Amino acid sequence: MLRWLFLDLLVIIVFLVIQGCASGRFQNVDAYKRQGNWRKVRTTLEESIRNNPRDGEAHLLLAQAYGELELIPALKTELEAASALSPAFAAGADRTGKRFWIRYYTRGNDYFDEGTYNAAAQYFGLAVQLEPDNINSMKRYADALFLVGRYLDAKTFYARAAAREPDNLALKNNLAEVFFLEQNYAEVVELCNEILLRKATEVNAIKRRAYAYEALGRVESALQDYETAASLDPTAQLLMDYGLLYFKQGDYENAVAKFEEAATFVDDNLILYRYLGDANRRLHRYNEMAKWYRIIVDSFPEDLTGWKNLALAYEALGRKQQLAQARHHINRISSTN
Repeated sequence: MLRWLFLDLLVIIVFLVIQGCASGRFQNVDAYKRQGNWRKVRTTLEESIRNNPRDGEAHLLLAQAYGELELIPALKTELEAASALSPAFAAGADRTGKRFWIRYYTRGNDYFDEGTYNAAAQYFGLAVQLEPDNINSMKRYADALFLVGRYLDAKTFYARAAAREPDNLALKNNLAEVFFLEQNYAEVVELCNEILLRKATEVNAIKRRAYAYEALGRVESALQDYETAASLDPTAQLLMDYGLLYFKQGDYENAVAKFEEAATFVDDNLILYRYLGDANRRLHRYNEMAKWYRIIVDSFPEDLTGWKNLALAYEALGRKQQLAQARHHINRISSTN
């Protein structure tokens, strides 16, 4: 009986010693955590796991350290190691992984809202590494990549997200924009056709297809899409581009009509006024030409090109006094420069 009591006591003593060592070890880890010294937490736990690879708690703590250090492959390795040991550790690993995904995703959103898109891309990228199939971080990562000019990477993630959500027209529109920036116009048309089969009034797809048709030299198709887009959402830029296509084709009547419509949406648009002046010059409408170049020089008094074209209009109209004034301004600006 005494022998069994002695053995039981020995087991208890050994257990307490082991627990004391473990407690001391994790006290050190806790101290490093309170200091924010995650590198020291990492090295301490890596050494501990080398000595005891089946210590699930150590694996979870090390996963946390890797998460704080933003070392995602190592974080995932430790979560997998902990999960393999027991269901209890698997539950802890799942919570740890989800907590870090939320942290990275939230930080990405905060940076995105601030307009700090490089940092947003960094944190959305961490979230995607941690949960590659999470559609939310995938879409946000693609948006951030697009905004920092990483179009090839953005295309990869837009395409991956679109495959998961085939009815998401916004994703397909974004993907079409990437194709456009890559000058892959045939792909733009194909993707916009897909979008418009689902929603015929999707104006962004109509506009984008118009520009793609124009780039491909399919003028009639482009003009049709410009007309449809202008009826749905007339903007100064769209109408100016619409008019410019007519202008390039030598159809100055229609060009002027679209440019004048665009002018109702904006003030002091120097480029638009130049197009109006030039299109009217080609139609020999010198009064209209003078009107638009007069607006230009009134708004931009040092615009040498504006004064020269205004002088041409006055000369064609036989307005000698106004022509002399225009030439005076031309000489003054030229001598100053």
